[in-house]
Amino acid sequence: MERPTGDDNLVFARMTAGFILATIVAGGAPLVLAQERLDLTRYSLTIPTGWSSTVESERWKLSPTGGENELGMVPVGNGLPIGPALTHADAHRQLWATALGSHRVLQANPTQEQKGDDGRTWLIESAAIDAGGVPYLLIVSMVELDGRAEGFLVLGTPQAIERHQQAIDSILNSVRPRGMPSAVLTRARDTVPVFGQPSPLGNPGPNRLAGVWTTTTHELRIGMSGLANTPSVSELILFADGSALWRMPGEGLLGFDRATHRARSPERWGTYQLKDKRLTITRGRDPRQYVVLLDGTLENRYAEGGQERTGEKFLLRPSLDNVRLDGEVRRKDHWPAPGNTSGIGTLPGLTFSKDGTFRDEKLLWIVLPERTGEDKAAHEARVAPGTGRYRFEHWTLVLQYDDGRVNQISFVPTDREHPTKGAILNGYPIEPKPY
Repeated sequence: MERPTGDDNLVFARMTAGFILATIVAGGAPLVLAQERLDLTRYSLTIPTGWSSTVESERWKLSPTGGENELGMVPVGNGLPIGPALTHADAHRQLWATALGSHRVLQANPTQEQKGDDGRTWLIESAAIDAGGVPYLLIVSMVELDGRAEGFLVLGTPQAIERHQQAIDSILNSVRPRGMPSAVLTRARDTVPVFGQPSPLGNPGPNRLAGVWTTTTHELRIGMSGLANTPSVSELILFADGSALWRMPGEGLLGFDRATHRARSPERWGTYQLKDKRLTITRGRDPRQYVVLLDGTLENRYAEGGQERTGEKFLLRPSLDNVRLDGEVRRKDHWPAPGNTSGIGTLPGLTFSKDGTFRDEKLLWIVLPERTGEDKAAHEARVAPGTGRYRFEHWTLVLQYDDGRVNQISFVPTDREHPTKGAILNGYPIEPKPY
């Protein structure tokens, strides 16, 4: 294979937002690998056929053979440890800021969240940047592995990224932690939670609220197929002590540890004040005004042109405590219906029965949140298909499997009368068969 010139490497090094790759590329010999594993200290990944790698210690660069100067992938950071001193959101911001460096941003896209093939959650930031008068796409994908935030930067021309999208996805999906042996306990939660406890939201007194609300907005997102108007559901939780939390915890509110969650994700917490049905919710330094309507809806109010106008509405969503359901549900758009554009498409879901039993085939594999320090084998064991009994309490679905496993996940109904027709599980909308 023809080795890239020093000038070509310098151009790419400048493009990679300040990463010191020039010494790596100049000092190591590029390798043409055919579907081979690259084993590093904290993780390993698979290099697809037709791609080259250059490795020096923990630094590496992957690129299509012969296309080194139009597309490349490198690590971001050095595995930021997540804990009380550095939250997941802080690590996310640091990695993105490091990747952007001093580049001029032409267009920034909304943050996206996706599940990998192993069920892990990836946060994806992307932007069009200017590099020497040429537009490039800069994409950073972040995942938590063994308590560390690992970032992977892809930089290339829009045409090159579109051409090699499948290979890029395969590399990211192949990332596996190496710090924890696969022999680690595969059942991450076997203890049945304590039912019948008081509401974790508390009992509201005068000028206080306690409940869960949702609102649906639409966002324009840029994908390889162009712009798409995508619905996005946001959850708001108000506690009786005046605290506010944005986005439901992945495992719901049954047994919820507020102190641990606040320490880990302080950016999701805020406060509220209520007086004469006027509600002020403050997150960071951004207070927003709402009116509490008779049915419990929170309607945004703001001033414009000297007049009060209305904005989004948060609809009250009671918990389905002790309710029994009947029928199969899948993640929205995962039924094999005409017009289905989901990449997974025909995965079966979870079937509820009125007698309190369930049969899960693949729904938990999609929606169940992974836990810090959990390796692939442990997560796959937790989300394996199974049967058992289910129960709803405090916006939480608890599944007690016949084999002894216990999983719980947030469950926010968006259709109280017909919960299987609309609900949010860990941020994922579900639905029955649409035809």
